Amino acid sequence: MIVSTLITLAAVLQLGSCVNLCTFPVGVSPGCDLSQSYICCNNISEDSCCGFDNSDGHNTGLGGSVLTENLPTSGSEVPAAETNIYSDTCNNAIGRITYSGCLTFSGGNRAASAGWFYLNNRRRSLSNARDTNDTLQTNCQVPNMASYTTKDGIQRRIAIPEGHYDDVLEGVLSNNYTFLDTYPKYAD
Repeated sequence: MIVSTLITLAAVLQLGSCVNLCTFPVGVSPGCDLSQSYICCNNISEDSCCGFDNSDGHNTGLGGSVLTENLPTSGSEVPAAETNIYSDTCNNAIGRITYSGCLTFSGGNRAASAGWFYLNNRRRSLSNARDTNDTLQTNCQVPNMASYTTKDGIQRRIAIPEGHYDDVLEGVLSNNYTFLDTYPKYAD
């Protein structure tokens, strides 16, 4: 009994630490096409925010779609966690994902950031979770991984070193493969 409880707890903790929040440029169709260019906050922790705008807070052309990967589940019809999508830095929720998946915006709407947290009495109630922005705003981080397809058709995932987000973002959006190839491969 104790061993199975520890294994289950380890699995839940592992899932929680492996959540990826990714965003795609506005206008990419279909919305979360992994063969296109995108950026992610990989392995983002609970109650953290992933900001998609550049360091000056300017719209980057990203946020047309948001993909949540590895969001913890409860194994039942009731979601265990939720990703909120925001129109600015983890404030003004404009959408949510309660299971891993994609949310695409249209009509000029875009996501500027996203954050995830547990629901349904696991850490807080559903109603409180949707209104909790203060923690997310103070735990906002920049993406740590970019993915793009080279001119030779090869999908490449690179690490975004601290302080290099704006440069990598510009390279991804302008398809500057020579520049992007100078960055190290992202290690999962």
